[in-house]
Amino acid sequence: MSVQIDVQHNERGPAEMRVRQLDRFGQALELERLDPYLTACEEDAYERLLATGRRLPAGSIEVVVAEDEFRRYPASRAVGEAIARVA
Repeated sequence: MSVQIDVQHNERGPAEMRVRQLDRFGQALELERLDPYLTACEEDAYERLLATGRRLPAGSIEVVVAEDEFRRYPASRAVGEAIARVA
């Protein structure tokens, strides 16, 4: 199983977190701010950062997650971990 998560941090961007889901045809769907998947990813990233005494940096964080060969997206925990690594 191939998990694809790309996290970009833009220090000059607005203070927001955006998640886009990329299907196997290359089409992207940007999740709405209150989407449960985005919220779970964000909460997991916050928990991981707080556990190490850090916080999210200023600026925007953009995440692109791609479907695997079984048409599933990575678990929100995996995305939160990737966000925390970049932050």
